Amino acid sequence: MPSEKPDFVQMVIDVFREHAPNARDSIHRGILRLLLRKGWSFENFLGPLVTLEERGWLVLQDETYVVTNAGAQAFGGKTVPTGESEPSPAKAKPPVPPTKPPKGKRREP
Repeated sequence: MPSEKPDFVQMVIDVFREHAPNARDSIHRGILRLLLRKGWSFENFLGPLVTLEERGWLVLQDETYVVTNAGAQAFGGKTVPTGESEPSPAKAKPPVPPTKPPKGKRREP
């Protein structure tokens, strides 16, 4: 393990610059974990990821980090037209009503 701690924020920025520089680009957390394997635990990168979220560069949706317009500008990538820049939150699926088996298939006590 290296003796000096590197700049973890810069390491995360470098990964996004290389692999997902444009607005709406995304990297799944598991893939990001593999890309950041540099002799340090992934937990060291959680703080920097939160920092980038607070700056408005990334949005975490489920297990995927999505680049925003501000992030695309910071990473040197392409932006999308305004009004469409922020990824929409995941839509909840409508509840499915429980189904009963047909009368002929029901078990009678």
